[in-house]
Amino acid sequence: MLKIRAFTNSSGSAWWRLESVARHVNLNTEHEFLCFNAKQWTGDILDGDIIIFQMVINPDAITDAQRKGAKVIYEMDDLLTEKVGRQEINDNEMFVSGMTESIKRADMVTTTTQVLADKVKHLNDNIVVLPNYIDLSWWGDMARVKRNDEIRIGWAGGISHRADLIYIKPVVKRILEEYDNTHFVYCGAGGVSSASMSTELMYGEDLFKGIPGNRRDMYLGTSTDLWGIKSKTLYFDIAIAPLINDNFNDCKSNIKWQEYSMNGWAGVYSDEPPYSDITHALKAKTPDEFYKQIKYLIENPEKRAELALKSRADVIKNWTLDMNYPKYVEAYKKCLNQ
Repeated sequence: MLKIRAFTNSSGSAWWRLESVARHVNLNTEHEFLCFNAKQWTGDILDGDIIIFQMVINPDAITDAQRKGAKVIYEMDDLLTEKVGRQEINDNEMFVSGMTESIKRADMVTTTTQVLADKVKHLNDNIVVLPNYIDLSWWGDMARVKRNDEIRIGWAGGISHRADLIYIKPVVKRILEEYDNTHFVYCGAGGVSSASMSTELMYGEDLFKGIPGNRRDMYLGTSTDLWGIKSKTLYFDIAIAPLINDNFNDCKSNIKWQEYSMNGWAGVYSDEPPYSDITHALKAKTPDEFYKQIKYLIENPEKRAELALKSRADVIKNWTLDMNYPKYVEAYKKCLNQ
């Protein structure tokens, strides 16, 4: 029996990469998988024979666990081992060096995509790619309510996508000006306009100034355990996932496609590595291509419905944790027995 102890960064990625996996392992196998906040690390390995550290910058913690007889896995799902030159990404030199040394000391590294694995394999060549898979019990059924004849073009994500939102703003503005029945919805990032400086500091700079307030809505994010429910209340008709072309985004995974598809939303995605291989979706290389693809979906509701149903079926068939959690178990066994 494996005794796995994970110390997570307590973000959304902690759920995708560790907490939801632990739930499946505990329910379906003889193994024991417990998750803790990384801030709770005291040097006690809690009887674990495998210790997983998620995105930590404490190399000494890894060495300490190894001295106590545990195998250590370093889990990462973002490229943070090099400076990427973007305002919203932590380019702190101490952070980068701490993560780099942590990766070097680990017995194994697990990550989300082959692109990211290739970026860090020079630091540790014992690296296993474990894709992100959606937990059906967490996500539930697709959103079914149609609010009215308005066509809602939507985006959802975190603050690391600030540059991507700036990139797509001219496209959104152009679409809204051309189609009176469209509305833009963004959730989790993008900021708000306010007469109060403290409000803008709290929620971020309004990246969509210049787009009338009655043509757009900004919604706050929520805790990961409630996101599957809240996302459905956004009622997108067309979901978008723009990415600027840089190393950080190249190493991202297709989470947005999985979430959008599970909600039954047709999508337009940047034709970049996270989405290069997805099916039943429209892709765009440039802002002008984004404009054309969104325009096509606005004018072809039957295509929206077709893409939505087919992409959801693809996720359920190939991208559920319910089917794929054994890949994680096999990687952990390999680490323990190597």
